[in-house]
Amino acid sequence: MIEGIALALMKTLATYLFKNYVLMQSKINIEGAPNWYMQNVSNQVCVYDYKTGGMEAVDAAKAATYPRWRRNFRIFSNQ
Repeated sequence: MIEGIALALMKTLATYLFKNYVLMQSKINIEGAPNWYMQNVSNQVCVYDYKTGGMEAVDAAKAATYPRWRRNFRIFSNQ
């Protein structure tokens, strides 16, 4: 039982360290990914939403994202 807990803790620590290492890199190359993937965007306003379904879900996601973007843009522009 202790071995299982120790293994889980080591896995969690390795995941945490790898994630922080990847996020600290200024440029990340992932084969086949677009050049904007995994870029830090601290000076940009970004919002996202997810809807399940097919192509008909795209318009629903856009409709849900726009009010959120406006709210975040107001907060961002007042700083």
